Amino acid sequence: KLMNTIMDYIDWRGDLLFSHHEFNEIDNLILSELVYLEYDDIVPKYKSGETLSIRKMANAKFKHTDPLAIKDGVFLGPDSALLAEKLITSNRFKHIKICNFINVIEKGSQFSATSFIINSNTIYIAFKGTDDSLAGWEEDFMMTYQFPVPAQTLALEYTLSVMKEYPEHNVILGGHSKGGNIAVFVGTYLPKKYQDRILHVYSNDGPGFLEGTLDLDLFSNIQSKTTLFMPHDAVVSFLFQNPVKDTRIVNTSLRGIKSHTGFCWEVKKDSFVYRHHYSRKSLVVKEQVTTLLNSLSIEDRKQLGADLDSYILSTRQNTVTGLTQTPLNSVMSLTKISSINRKRLIALIKIFVTNKML
Repeated sequence: KLMNTIMDYIDWRGDLLFSHHEFNEIDNLILSELVYLEYDDIVPKYKSGETLSIRKMANAKFKHTDPLAIKDGVFLGPDSALLAEKLITSNRFKHIKICNFINVIEKGSQFSATSFIINSNTIYIAFKGTDDSLAGWEEDFMMTYQFPVPAQTLALEYTLSVMKEYPEHNVILGGHSKGGNIAVFVGTYLPKKYQDRILHVYSNDGPGFLEGTLDLDLFSNIQSKTTLFMPHDAVVSFLFQNPVKDTRIVNTSLRGIKSHTGFCWEVKKDSFVYRHHYSRKSLVVKEQVTTLLNSLSIEDRKQLGADLDSYILSTRQNTVTGLTQTPLNSVMSLTKISSINRKRLIALIKIFVTNKML
């Protein structure tokens, strides 16, 4: 049978205002996925002091563009656009105000956040996961040997600024993928008086942290209000050490790495449909990837990162989409990667292929 998803939830719950029905885990995922939509030229920028409703943003976005034609990169289909289109007519979402949009893409750093004013006393800050930019993927790899990464530091600064701008509001932090990791990082390192204003932290299949880096004493202040959602075939959230105790396994309609997208997570009423265990192949991949990473010293990882860097530079591309459209160029450029690191990358890809995760 067909599973119900966040799209069905909007049909069921779309007419219930937040005053009747408080913000829940599904609302969190919807806003976390919405931020993958490229609305840079429409929404109010960080520190501009302006706001714009979701309805007005989506109407402006689709004035000259068919949502189905939008594809924000090789991994992101039109899902976020179709979601935004659906929110236009939803009483629950259409009046939410968007503000403080920021998008930073520099060498080795990709950070984007959007603040959503839910009502007169609550703001949801959504941190965007990795987009199509190669800078974003470069930063993801940086997480294997560096802490904090630039996006985490920028996010902390951003959150403090928004919380100072809205001193009467409580805040919910959330994000999908790398955005979930950033939400946990920010919640951990906010000064105590700001931590007290955090209602909840949601990590939607976000990776963990390098062993021994996240300050667990500081994290303990928000542990009880932090939740990590992981798909049944989890891969991403198994990377590194995840300190979150409230971890929930969600049933999904897609398998393997494809189950990373929140658009295939099963929903019933106001919550996800949970499973008791991870899939066997998910646990096998976790073990094999961890073993591979642990066999590399921090220096090895940095060297692999530097090799990937020269490879990316040599392709003269800025996006993953661009990379996939220049296959010959890409293959030729692989010579920029040392033979030992080529072997390591092949070993990594092999883990996913053999376990049918791709």
